[in-house]
Amino acid sequence: MKTLKSNLKLISLCLQGSKMWVVCTFLNILINPIRNMMIDVLLIGTIYNMIGQAKSFKSIIPFFAIMIIFYLVTIFFEGFLNAKIEPIGAMKIKKHIERILCENVANVDLALFDNAKFYEENVFSVENYANTAKKAVENTSSFFAYLLGGLFSIGLIAGIEPFMVVFIALSVLFSMIISSRKNKISLTYNKQRASLKTRENYVHRVFYSKEYAKEFRSYPQLVEMNLLLFSKTENENSKLTKSFGKKNFVCDLLSIINSRVLMYWIVMLLMVIVINFRGNIEPGSLLIVTVSIATAALLIGAITNTVPEMLNLRRYQENFDRFLSYSKERRVTMGKIKISSIESICFEHVSFTYPGEKHPVLSDVSFTAVPGEHLVIVGLNGSGKSTIVKLLLGFYQPDSGSVLINGIDIQKLDMDSYFSTVSCVFQDVIPYALSVINNITTSEEPYDSDKMQKVLKDTCLIEDLNKNVLQSEMTKEFSSQGTVLSGGTMQKIALARALYRESSMLVLDETTSAIDPEAELQIMDVIEHIGKDRIVVQISHKLSCVKKASKILYLEDGHIAECGNHRELLEKRNKYYNLFSHQAEKFKQETMKNKLRKEIWR
Repeated sequence: MKTLKSNLKLISLCLQGSKMWVVCTFLNILINPIRNMMIDVLLIGTIYNMIGQAKSFKSIIPFFAIMIIFYLVTIFFEGFLNAKIEPIGAMKIKKHIERILCENVANVDLALFDNAKFYEENVFSVENYANTAKKAVENTSSFFAYLLGGLFSIGLIAGIEPFMVVFIALSVLFSMIISSRKNKISLTYNKQRASLKTRENYVHRVFYSKEYAKEFRSYPQLVEMNLLLFSKTENENSKLTKSFGKKNFVCDLLSIINSRVLMYWIVMLLMVIVINFRGNIEPGSLLIVTVSIATAALLIGAITNTVPEMLNLRRYQENFDRFLSYSKERRVTMGKIKISSIESICFEHVSFTYPGEKHPVLSDVSFTAVPGEHLVIVGLNGSGKSTIVKLLLGFYQPDSGSVLINGIDIQKLDMDSYFSTVSCVFQDVIPYALSVINNITTSEEPYDSDKMQKVLKDTCLIEDLNKNVLQSEMTKEFSSQGTVLSGGTMQKIALARALYRESSMLVLDETTSAIDPEAELQIMDVIEHIGKDRIVVQISHKLSCVKKASKILYLEDGHIAECGNHRELLEKRNKYYNLFSHQAEKFKQETMKNKLRKEIWR
């Protein structure tokens, strides 16, 4: 029952993708064995009997004509299915299932991306599921078709020599045992193969992605190291394939012995013995029994393969359900309270440890911010700065303490409404294969041209982009007409996206690291201006950008070591003072070097 339910789930997914393909495939597969039995067995046997009984050919002309018409109609239908319905239906089903998978991945906890098992199940689901769903339709249809054809064949045999059905039944049972074992082997192989496939995908991405190309040419040893990883993966894959190949060989050998020896030759031998004892049998009946035995062997063998395959498909379905459950069984809980603006944020004694790690990255962190405040978080690498942003955005849930938005625990908020009030700019800016305009608006809807011009001006993009570039895709992967932008321009586009949204909180994580100093100062002036009526939370290594911040948190080993504005922290002459002095001295030295270069080249 569970197997049938799982296969019906798969068929339901296909129906949602393409009803036409499912219905036509079912009809075609159901008709196929019936057509073959009627033409190859019944019609030919009838002709033989007619000849043996010296009957007139006119007596079977109507039957003959019906068979030919039926044959031509079904052949035309099959051709139309393969040429027209199948390609479009397969595409629609694949698109529908991949959309479900993409939506699921987009809603899982961020912590899962640090989980190797998540990637393995992702690969297993994505690579197999679209075809698996189609197989469920084909297998279920085939099961009923083979069953119908097999029963038709056995019925013909039983009508002439009933005792032969016993030997056929024994062969069916043996075949089912072999097929079940083989399908379990196949499923185990595919699961173990998924972890290797994850590594193969990584190596492929490394060698073919533009992001790695410069590194490979600068550090050739990286090429060798990744080739070693590739060789190691292929060696493991080879061992795995050989191991499962031996098991499959045994199953295939037993299956051949069953279908060729027990199911066909032994039954045929018995048929010869029967004829010898009976002394006479009509030529047509002999043909019908002979062909029916061969056909029954094929069809019942196909049934025994189909049933275990349906069990196998059930396992795929269960794996797929487990993968989809990631978005439901969230470590980070979501509530139903909707908000339209952010009036305050508050961390109350928040501590957090990343999954799988022993030591906390944040310990007893507390702070508040309200509209009009510009909160800057600084500190050395690994001090927990970006983790605060992840907790603030609800990507992770604190181990202890609370993150409050408008005095409400973030876990009780409807996250869609919360994210609509936040604009984020992350450290790693990723271009999407959309136009520059759509990368900024994040929408296909018509945009406000005046608002766009202001945003482009505020982020210094007017100087970097012309009107043609604004409509170009931000990649050359699909067309040479696309555009590839510098890291600094990409950061400006990410800032423009955040400003275009006009949300009540702006979150900036190292957003000006690749922008030149002059543009950076202009952008910071804009952020200071728009921050008068909203909350700005910023992470920065550049202390020159945070002088005007209303509150600065200096993090050290997950604790807030110092808190205050720029002047207050300098007056303490402690950790922040030392960091600022070090950066100021370094900036001074760089400025002197630049002046010296200009003097030399003058």
